[in-house]
Amino acid sequence: LKVFQKLFFHTPLVKIFVAASDTYHDKYWWKKHGVKIFEEWKKESPWGRLWDSY
Repeated sequence: LKVFQKLFFHTPLVKIFVAASDTYHDKYWWKKHGVKIFEEWKKESPWGRLWDSY
């Protein structure tokens, strides 16, 4: 794996991984799953209720 480390993390190729992660998590996952989980957390967790009170 060390052979690929330089290729994946020390070249402009890393920007592709960051962009893909951003697109997946912020544009797809959050809308499909994250909002529901966050709303449940705000209702059921003491920390979530505190968050909601601000």
